[in-house]
Amino acid sequence: MNNLALVERCFMSSFRMAMRLRSWLSGNAAVYLSENLPKEQVEQENNLRLRYLLEYAAGRFPFWNERMRACGLLNAAGLIDLDCFTALPTLERSELVERRDELSDENYPGETWWDQTGGSTGEPVRILKDRRSKEAMLKVKGQMYAWAGHHPGMSVVELWGAERDILDQHHRPPIWEWPLLQRLRCNKLVQNAFRMGEEQMRQYLTEWHWFRPRTVLAYAHSIHELALFAEREGIRPYKPKAIITSAGTLTDEMRADIRRAFGAPVFNRYGSREFGNMAMSCEREDGLHIIPTAVHIEIVRPDGSPTDPGELGEILVTSLTARAMPLIRYRIGDTGYWGESCPCDRMFPVIAQVTGKRSDNFHGQDGSLIHGAYFTHLVWQLEAIRKFQVVQENVGHVHFRLVLAPAKAFHQVGEEDRLTEETRKAMGQDCRVTFEYPEEIEPNATGKHRFTISRVQDQVSS
Repeated sequence: MNNLALVERCFMSSFRMAMRLRSWLSGNAAVYLSENLPKEQVEQENNLRLRYLLEYAAGRFPFWNERMRACGLLNAAGLIDLDCFTALPTLERSELVERRDELSDENYPGETWWDQTGGSTGEPVRILKDRRSKEAMLKVKGQMYAWAGHHPGMSVVELWGAERDILDQHHRPPIWEWPLLQRLRCNKLVQNAFRMGEEQMRQYLTEWHWFRPRTVLAYAHSIHELALFAEREGIRPYKPKAIITSAGTLTDEMRADIRRAFGAPVFNRYGSREFGNMAMSCEREDGLHIIPTAVHIEIVRPDGSPTDPGELGEILVTSLTARAMPLIRYRIGDTGYWGESCPCDRMFPVIAQVTGKRSDNFHGQDGSLIHGAYFTHLVWQLEAIRKFQVVQENVGHVHFRLVLAPAKAFHQVGEEDRLTEETRKAMGQDCRVTFEYPEEIEPNATGKHRFTISRVQDQVSS
């Protein structure tokens, strides 16, 4: 190769790298918002991006155009009136299945692919993802990781799993998936959250000592189980600098157990397969900061009106980055309530807590909605209970599934009487309360543990 060709090749290589950097910075600017802006400016930026999304959806999708015109969100002049946004009917999970072709654009420019939700509480649905939105979500993830002090290149353990990732229990992973080579390849060690027997948990804690992760990302229930195992067995685990939990409800009791066992701050993260990462707690470990350039979140009452801070309601999510398949006012199925502004001075909206799925909250005999945490607090007081699940079989029947811890005294008659009395205070004096003592409670298909389950339909006759 002559000198001119070498110079030309170096120039083109540098040019391509510069263009990639420019593209990355441009995409980063699309989702990154300074955390020190005044609250009014944050709200203004969120509304601006919401308007852009609605204009795009109305111009590209007849489904959204018709729906927006019908409620006045899109006026006769073809302009968006944000004052009418809450009049737009919610997007139902069933519509994503039945009207998928009308809601997706497979001709969207750039790379697209179909993804699927886990379907832990119903039929899985397919979502058309696009590359630009995916890159934006990865940058949101990076911004959240930075709150926990984690930056690219730092070592991380992922105690994770999804139904599609399950390996046969007798299958030995190929050599390139061996933990040592994983560390050499990407400074990341993946541990299977579906394998949480005593032998596996002991092995996981051993791997932490030689891998020495800076950060641990884990299913909330799985890392809690590992924390209790370490304490029960008297194991002194390696202490990472931060633990990030996700994919399940993190209670105050769970957070305290995890922090005590591993001596690390616990950052709770809220996300979903449909939207990616949406919110995370900061160093204050109190509430979940929403990234307002990535999603627009509402919390509403059964009649659709907005809730007040501290009032339990249903979460509606609008993606501000998705274009191949816009999800607008989507009923994700979760419940939660707004919190006050955080002392950290970030002016991003704060969800005090995501309490789980709609089906994690119970219906009283008088038609009231009972927070699922009411029942978890009743059981957390019992040291003899290693794991539990409370199920509302119907409006008049609550069933406790209690896994007893070995070598712990459990006064069955007295505790059953207490749990029955406390349950009837919330559910009604005619409520039937039953008990079961299984040896184990298996996680659901996505590897998560649900503490409370209601089998009662959303529409309950009074």
